[in-house]
Amino acid sequence: MTTSNGAVLGFLDRPAPRAMAHRGGALVSENLGIENSLAAFRHAVELGYSILETDVHVTRDGVVYASHDGRLSRLTGRDVRISEVTSSDLDELLLDDRQPFARLEVLLAEFPDAAFSIDVKADDAVDPTCDLIDRTGTGARVCLASFDHARLRRIRARLPEVVTAASQREAALVVLLPTSVLRRWPVAADCVSLPRRWSGLPLISRRLVRRCRALDLPLHVWTVDEPEHMTELLDLGIDGIFTDRTDVLRAVLIDRGEWTTP
Repeated sequence: MTTSNGAVLGFLDRPAPRAMAHRGGALVSENLGIENSLAAFRHAVELGYSILETDVHVTRDGVVYASHDGRLSRLTGRDVRISEVTSSDLDELLLDDRQPFARLEVLLAEFPDAAFSIDVKADDAVDPTCDLIDRTGTGARVCLASFDHARLRRIRARLPEVVTAASQREAALVVLLPTSVLRRWPVAADCVSLPRRWSGLPLISRRLVRRCRALDLPLHVWTVDEPEHMTELLDLGIDGIFTDRTDVLRAVLIDRGEWTTP
């Protein structure tokens, strides 16, 4: 997604409600078993998605790959950690015997107009991920995230100009504290990503949406796959949805007249 003069839009410059392809759309039939692969993200882009969500781990030799799991067993049957193998080893493995693992650098180059939400899943992935974003000059179109607050502080220290989502600690403060307190002691995040429910209880409310808006903290919700839940959240005024069902969210947004094409 670009501006009228051809510049690539930054992550938070993309219009709300933001449709975000979680792991490329992990539960779309074409992507089952090949989440976070180049093929999965290409499918999302072909549907019209301009924001892609992924997680990253790093190999023993410091190469950053898109993968939610630190262990390879679920998708390859090989019970070993990504951090224990080399990039050459990982390049030889296939997701569901069909697709190779995707290097983050390849994804950023393959989809130059897309924005990326990148969840840094391990401490040893912080520096290689920051180095890669700095070297490729892609900081304007990424949002870096981590549940781990200390890890996120390291990321912010390395890349202070890059958009970051709230850590789990910061997100809890946004949910629990009144707006007046958060204005006095703001969190360091540029946006907040929350689940629709927590411990079986609804988490997203109109009051929370108003609070985030008052604090200029865009509120994104994960991972939402049912159309009725998407509609409920959009009616509340949230700023974006992460989904594994990219086909369903696209249809819901088109029906509401809120689908934005690149």
